[in-house]
Amino acid sequence: MFSVERLTPQATPGLLISDSQDQEVSQQQFKQIQQCWPNAKHQQTEGLGHFRLLKDPHVIAETVSFVGNQSH
Repeated sequence: MFSVERLTPQATPGLLISDSQDQEVSQQQFKQIQQCWPNAKHQQTEGLGHFRLLKDPHVIAETVSFVGNQSH
């Protein structure tokens, strides 16, 4: 019932941001989400891990830009 395939918004644009050093979400899990969400843009970071990724100024700017562009 809670599979990636069922929960991923197929037609909705999205922004997926992952880090190569993420200890919470494996790269395999992330690739599965990516495959199921073809309308999502992918941003890969290096060395931020799972939590520092959320505070990174470049990630924040990318997210704000993406959300701002979706509201037009």
